[in-house]
Amino acid sequence: MSIREQHLELFKAAMVHLTSREETLYTQVAICQKLKTLGVQVSTSLFSKMVNTPELVGLRSVQRISEGLQELLRLELGLRYDHTKKVFVETSGRSSKKVVPAQKGNNFSNGINDLFFHADGRRSISEKVAFISKAQEEVIFLGVRLRQLVSYFTHRKDAEFKDPLLELLNRGVEVRCYLADPDHNPVRLYFSDLATALPEECFGEKAIPELITQLQKVQAEIRRSIPGAPFRIFKYRHLPTAHFLAVDTNRAQGKMLVSNYIFGVPRSKAPVIEVHQRSKLYNYYHAALEALTRGSMEVV
Repeated sequence: MSIREQHLELFKAAMVHLTSREETLYTQVAICQKLKTLGVQVSTSLFSKMVNTPELVGLRSVQRISEGLQELLRLELGLRYDHTKKVFVETSGRSSKKVVPAQKGNNFSNGINDLFFHADGRRSISEKVAFISKAQEEVIFLGVRLRQLVSYFTHRKDAEFKDPLLELLNRGVEVRCYLADPDHNPVRLYFSDLATALPEECFGEKAIPELITQLQKVQAEIRRSIPGAPFRIFKYRHLPTAHFLAVDTNRAQGKMLVSNYIFGVPRSKAPVIEVHQRSKLYNYYHAALEALTRGSMEVV
């Protein structure tokens, strides 16, 4: 059997698992993105040829793709290829399997639409609006000062953010905003310590009262348009650890954008994890969000 035929046999054996195992029912696009993460550059059109017309694919590409799939199955399913039997078999390292993220530009996903890693930092205003647009029950904003959120109301066109939010409030969706309590000693300590790496953050808690006042003005304006609109403001009393934008957290379609604060790195540059209800990671972040907001004080 030629080298080409051997690699095509490996490819076919790999595809058996990728198209039949529940944990690896990935689209061809997701497979290509995962291969990219592993350093194997392959276009979706080339991968499609490997599936449908492998005779049109060059030897080097056949080798590259088949070896990439071999590594993917080793990492995700703990399988090794038995060249004699032409099948993948389980190895003793199965317990250490891990999901290979799917890379698309600066973004990664796990290929089944429940976990995405946005390596390029804070999401744009349009991305956030799209993220909350189908909320049915609640939208939660939690941060240190929520300066960016306040700026959406004060420095952007109403059509960009305020109007879409009003549509949600009109549908009865509750919007809750959580800021760190500036009078809480751990919050003062947080900014004092952060200032050793980012001097501009010195006494950063002193900006919070004014931002709360601006949010209260927004709240009053909203309630003039929509009497009794469920737009609420809270102060939480914990060390800030992450920024959350959460939607329908207790429903099947629950999802979050979470940016873990990285010491010494501006919050706008911190990577964003997009996590959906189906992901195991969702439960951890949901528990963290509930712990951070538990006992918070509403600003009235």
